[in-house]
Amino acid sequence: MDLLEKCLLLLKAGKVNRIYELCHEVGQPWRAATWDGDAPHGFVVVSGMDAVGVGGGEGKEGEMDVKEDGNQSVLVGNPQRSLWKRNLWEMSQNLHSLIHQQQQQQQQNGKQFLQQQDKDANRDDQGKSVVCSGSIVYEAAISAILSNNSKIAFQNPLLSKDWMDSLWVFYHGLQARFREIVYHEHNNLKRDKESPIKLTNMHPFDGTEYQQEEKEQLECTSELSRVEEGIFLSCLAGRSGMKSFGDWDKGITAFLMGMNEAQKYIANSIRFLVDAANQKKQHESYDSFLRFILHLVLFFESLCVDDDDDDAVASRFYSSAIAPQRNDLIMAYLQQLMKRKPLWEFYNLYASILPDELLITACTDFWSTLVYDEKDRRMMLKSAREYFGQGTDLVILRNVVRASFAPMEEYSDPLLAAAWLGQPSACERYDEELENMITHDDIRKMHSIRWMCIHHEHYADAIVCTNMLLRSFLLEFCLSNETPQNDEFDDWTNSPVIYTAKVFQARFLPQNIVQVAYQSAADSEHGLTQDEVDDYVSEYQALVQFLDAHSAYETWKECISDASPNVAFSHDSRFEDNTVESDVATKVQIMNYVKKKKEIAQGLIKVATAAKDSLMKVLEFDNGWLNIFEDSNMGGNQMDGLDDEQNERCRQIEMLRSKCLSTTVSLMFRVCHTTALWMDDFTRDVEAMFENDYSDIMSRITGYGFFESKGMPNPFQPVSWHRMALLMANTVASSETKIADCMSKDDLANFMKCMAETNICLLRIQEQNSSGD
Repeated sequence: MDLLEKCLLLLKAGKVNRIYELCHEVGQPWRAATWDGDAPHGFVVVSGMDAVGVGGGEGKEGEMDVKEDGNQSVLVGNPQRSLWKRNLWEMSQNLHSLIHQQQQQQQQNGKQFLQQQDKDANRDDQGKSVVCSGSIVYEAAISAILSNNSKIAFQNPLLSKDWMDSLWVFYHGLQARFREIVYHEHNNLKRDKESPIKLTNMHPFDGTEYQQEEKEQLECTSELSRVEEGIFLSCLAGRSGMKSFGDWDKGITAFLMGMNEAQKYIANSIRFLVDAANQKKQHESYDSFLRFILHLVLFFESLCVDDDDDDAVASRFYSSAIAPQRNDLIMAYLQQLMKRKPLWEFYNLYASILPDELLITACTDFWSTLVYDEKDRRMMLKSAREYFGQGTDLVILRNVVRASFAPMEEYSDPLLAAAWLGQPSACERYDEELENMITHDDIRKMHSIRWMCIHHEHYADAIVCTNMLLRSFLLEFCLSNETPQNDEFDDWTNSPVIYTAKVFQARFLPQNIVQVAYQSAADSEHGLTQDEVDDYVSEYQALVQFLDAHSAYETWKECISDASPNVAFSHDSRFEDNTVESDVATKVQIMNYVKKKKEIAQGLIKVATAAKDSLMKVLEFDNGWLNIFEDSNMGGNQMDGLDDEQNERCRQIEMLRSKCLSTTVSLMFRVCHTTALWMDDFTRDVEAMFENDYSDIMSRITGYGFFESKGMPNPFQPVSWHRMALLMANTVASSETKIADCMSKDDLANFMKCMAETNICLLRIQEQNSSGD
């Protein structure tokens, strides 16, 4: 039955030759022989090369007659066409009778069977059970169409379900009858030429001997020729397919009746569809009707492009009835495409016929709310760059990413969010508890930046949006902790928001984003200028430096919490004092003690130095951390429509300088001061353990000679860290860094208190060292 179903579809599509090929391919050439008989019989003139290989015997198809001009007349077609047509007609009648008998047999099975059949989707409005199993229905449909038996074709279950199939059968029958009339008249002319030899009962022209069959065929189809289109359409309107939505039948009738009726139909349909879209009252067949009317409008629009005298009436109608609601109709169709993901690939095609303003609005709304998958994003961006004007895709992406930064509380897809979050990199500090505290909405926001990481020319704008999101994360934490709950210093560790910002920077951004952004600024005509890229890259590098410094501080804090400055040491009691064995055992224990103390101290010094250096890079950032406006051209920004955004950016940066710089100063002091106190306990432990040999043991642990020979401060000495803390005052007070200008009076007061505390500790240690000497 698959073969017959395909053959019926090909027949309705007008691909008759493909039917014959298909029958041969599947090993059923007899079907092709049965159906292939409709070709009119006669000669066709072809060139000599075209006729190669088509020759045949005398009086048979393929016979050639060479002309003086080199062309050839080739005999083609079926000489017994009329006989074939009548036989196929009878076959269609017989097959239809079999179908009718099967339907009656089903009806006799009782009321219960009919009730069950009523639930079947393949029932017509008259309640007749449709037989769709087996090949008989397909055979009947194909034979009825090929024999022009339109009356039987109308009653076939496969051709009566859909009003479009019924309409096709009607007009196919009219065309076929017209061909029969022409063929009959053509044969009559041949028969007139035969009149001198009629008494011999011979027909010198093949195909002319079936005059009776030709007349029977015309008589059988005469009823179809008397059916007026209006009557047929009225009958067609009663079919279930025509009732499925509003004015389908009126539309067909309108276009058959003329331009005025067609115009009224289009105008009324547009108003109906736009109102249904605005009121969200959509019929079950709304999609198909909307698609039909939209394409009808676009076709009508193509006829009215040139406003010449011949199209004046159509152009006036378009301007008055279609143009005012054209964009609303397209927007309504775009809304329907959004609901069907398999049709997303066509969204940008239809959006491209909108004006730029509506195009940008529609794509922004769609891309930001529904398109999350990386494959779908690439598909959308590819088609946008194909259908939209140059640079339009960048404008849309700017709006999409900014719109995605808005909260979407109803968004919750844990599996998708976890997939977007990915796995931490090897150099990233991972915290499982904080990882689980990242909100799904924040993951969605971070993932939206991937829109701008597909093409290199968008990298500069990716940095702009990255800065926006990083600022929002930092400010969210700053504002939530603006009023501390106690007097304890908040070092911003264990903060889900700060951790989220670090995850965003580490996992969602390309590593080469800065280098590519500079290159794209030089090559792009629609992106940012070089000066603007410099400003945004400087801001990005400052924000990343702060996050890196805070990560280094967290590593130091974890290390100093776990590392104890005290190491246990006990004499080996297995040996008597003042013996060789006792001396050897003591030296081994001292060696192990020194090694362990040295490993602990060096590990802490390493992370403390890394944290100090990283925090100092923030404090000594070029021209001041986030101080990017003095020498920039922000006042002359060339990005359209971003004035308000720039004002908000300035406000946020001032808040971040105030909050982050004062926090960085506090973190820097804590690293230096706490490390100094740890080193003081570290040395006191050695002094308490080895009173007489203290200097020798400390020298072996710290390596005094190495640092003195290099002219470097010894990091094993607490005074070195206290002095580093005191030197911060120079950086804070510097006019280049402008840190003091960002700190509040309370922050400055706390800073001075810290400086006094570390200075007192330094003086105490120096005094102890002097008294010890």
